[in-house]
Amino acid sequence: MKKLEILMISGLIMTWKSKLFITMRLTLLALLLTMFQGFALNTGAQNTRLTLKMDNTSIKNVLNTIEEQTDYFFLYNSTLIDVEKKISIDIREQQIKNVLEQLFEGNNISYEIIDRQILLSGVNKKTDQPRQLTVTGQILDA
Repeated sequence: MKKLEILMISGLIMTWKSKLFITMRLTLLALLLTMFQGFALNTGAQNTRLTLKMDNTSIKNVLNTIEEQTDYFFLYNSTLIDVEKKISIDIREQQIKNVLEQLFEGNNISYEIIDRQILLSGVNKKTDQPRQLTVTGQILDA
């Protein structure tokens, strides 16, 4: 009886170590890792939905409110960007990109999202007319 049990246990161990079961275990592991990665991508910070209703407040206050409600934080130079400008904003359940588009619309402010940081910069105004230069001097034939 004991020999039969030992043979059964050793047979199970040998079967478990066989190439087929190793392949099956590795395939299951790869499948689980892929599923977990897919769940991680769907729970990113950019899927965060915001609701804001602020009247006649500065852009700086709106940015502080967004920082409190989300994991994002803003980087900007207050001498280059007018964050004291008064605005009104009413947004319900919008993603961060849509909120920023509405917030900076018509304010000559551009943004770039890098992980959890939002970098603000001023929009360069390009002139359509080339600069006029007056060149004076003498042409000498060599």
